[in-house]
Amino acid sequence: MAGSPRNARARRACALSLMVTVLMAFGCGASQKRRSPWLPTEVTLYVAVSDAVADADTGVVLALVDALETDLREEGYQVTVLAARPDERPPRPRLEVQVVASDGGDETLRGAGQFGGLFGLTGSAVGIAAMVSGASDIEVEYYVVSANGGKPTVQGQLSAGSIGDDAADAGKSAGHAIARRLIGGAKRPGYGD
Repeated sequence: MAGSPRNARARRACALSLMVTVLMAFGCGASQKRRSPWLPTEVTLYVAVSDAVADADTGVVLALVDALETDLREEGYQVTVLAARPDERPPRPRLEVQVVASDGGDETLRGAGQFGGLFGLTGSAVGIAAMVSGASDIEVEYYVVSANGGKPTVQGQLSAGSIGDDAADAGKSAGHAIARRLIGGAKRPGYGD
């Protein structure tokens, strides 16, 4: 019976199902997650920090790891953070981040250059020196190593800095930049990007 209520409900259910399928296929439903061709869905974020960097760090490295982990999780990756240890073999696959240098700047001078304007010192040597002494920066190398090992499929380096009240801003900036390079672009990220 073509006109029965049961057939009408079945046609509506079929049409609704078809519409949802089409919307999902074209990205009109839930937000689409970006996927890197170089990262597995389950990724170990392997963080290597030298003793010198660890001793001098004021939260810049933690901010880097937090920003990178957050960005990856927001794109649907399952992230396990693991600190590198010299007595253990690194896991495979992994996103390895080696913090080459980290400087949180002088906490007492952080943001001091902002007050130069109050005293008419904007652009003066004193104001600039205070800002630079309070600046934080971080230098990072990163590698994506596949499950079968061998040479990294992706490698890159970057430096990030921050002049302001929060020393961690340089780390946040670096973490977001690594995530953008790995999951944001179509070309293979690498040195000089």
